[in-house]
Amino acid sequence: MHHQKISIDHISTAIIPRKLPFNLADKDRSIFENALSYKLPELSYLRVPDATVNYDGVAFKDGKILEESLLAPEHRQWFGALYPMLDKLLSTLKTIDREPCVLPYTYYSEGYFHWISEVIPRLFIVRELLKDAVILLPEGWRRIHGGQKAWQLLFRKSPANIYNSPYHRQSLLPFEAKEIHFIRDKVRIRAVDLIIPTQTARTGNYNPHILQGIRELYRDFFRDKKSPVAGNKIYISRKKAPRRTIVNEGEVEKVLEGFGFQSVNFEDYSFEQQVAMASQTKYLVALHGAGLTNMLFMLAGSYVLEFHKTGVKFNYCYFSLANALDIHYLYQLVKPEGGGQSIQDTNVEVDIEQLQVNINLMLYGDDAMS
Repeated sequence: MHHQKISIDHISTAIIPRKLPFNLADKDRSIFENALSYKLPELSYLRVPDATVNYDGVAFKDGKILEESLLAPEHRQWFGALYPMLDKLLSTLKTIDREPCVLPYTYYSEGYFHWISEVIPRLFIVRELLKDAVILLPEGWRRIHGGQKAWQLLFRKSPANIYNSPYHRQSLLPFEAKEIHFIRDKVRIRAVDLIIPTQTARTGNYNPHILQGIRELYRDFFRDKKSPVAGNKIYISRKKAPRRTIVNEGEVEKVLEGFGFQSVNFEDYSFEQQVAMASQTKYLVALHGAGLTNMLFMLAGSYVLEFHKTGVKFNYCYFSLANALDIHYLYQLVKPEGGGQSIQDTNVEVDIEQLQVNINLMLYGDDAMS
């Protein structure tokens, strides 16, 4: 087994600093103080002869799980001893021996945020290999997480094909891979030459060099795609979302429209159109959620305002993303409806007066305070 390292200039293992929010209130300083630096892991890929990969994106060599195929090393305990044995017993084997196979996904990659922030960076660091390689992807996902017994999920009916979502296929276009092979449930792929790019950072953290390279790649590839929305100020609406909505969104939109913002439902547009919209956006406002991932396509020096629920542990993923992209980050803590505790599920209410203050600061900087 050969572990080959990829060097990405001088920052591959650097400790990267992060700037405090553009609109930081003194009373909130403690929220961010523990997130002001991050040590980047070394970038490498594992090249393994004669390995197997299953539907969940778990790779095996000599009957053992390859840790590099897991989202995080501590996830090994989720699988236990039964998972490799049962998966092998329940699966048929298909061999790919024509080209190297690249494994960029995990059992947690299906959502937009995880796909763009974890799968795409892994492909980016091995992009020079892809023209002669097969990218392995699943036909669907059965998400594995803590508290579950992964082996029990092997007996569940496979999910429907998820590649009806346009962003999965369209986001792969710039990489120009030779082939994409979709792994079916209950099938193991035997790869004569398997390449596993390592995670470029832990979930919610990022390698700035890589993300800025990805931004340049997509902006260039889709440069001729016309944005369906005019202007450079966007508010990402949650009107069509089944959960985590803003209960006074009408008031929020009225204020933002007064400042020249347009309300957009990103789910109404293809990935190409979302890239085009974000590429021309200088000011972005949104509730914590996957739509904020599209700041990846905004230029350095742009501004993002995130509504984040108060009363819960702060999720730094978009604060960190903005920092990695040299984007000015603003935040506004918003009240949960009915005292809900989950950042993922609770509806919230936005303080309109505070919103006006934050938008003025976003648009006019220090002049807004005078």
